[in-house]
Amino acid sequence: VAGLSRILSNIYAFDMFMYNVDRHFGNYLSVGDAGGRRLYGFDYSRALFWTWPFAGFPQSGQNTRRYGARLWSLHGFDQTAAFTILDQLNSLNTAMIEGFVNQLPAIWMPDKLKDSFLHWWNHDREARIIALREGIANGQLL
Repeated sequence: VAGLSRILSNIYAFDMFMYNVDRHFGNYLSVGDAGGRRLYGFDYSRALFWTWPFAGFPQSGQNTRRYGARLWSLHGFDQTAAFTILDQLNSLNTAMIEGFVNQLPAIWMPDKLKDSFLHWWNHDREARIIALREGIANGQLL
């Protein structure tokens, strides 16, 4: 399928960045669109704050890595697409992220968690992206 490798690689890189440990075949939705198809990845319930603060990246035995490997064997992995999504994440304006976080109800995002996340975003996000790029490039995170 034209473009499928790119889309799946984008989703994988995003999942790894967000520490989504549970991406599997049931977390994709394919819908018709003007004679073509669109693929969506959904269900981020075991991402970001499920395991906070992050401790590395999802491990090889976890669903995101296992199902990712299976998808690449079928469709290939597009490293350029994965790096592009990481670059886009790294370029997100801090004020925009703070705006999103500040709109969340306090029951979802208590002040302590908000402060921790914003500190991480401002000081540790880039290092995570660099480590993820290296792990994808050398195959350790594939």
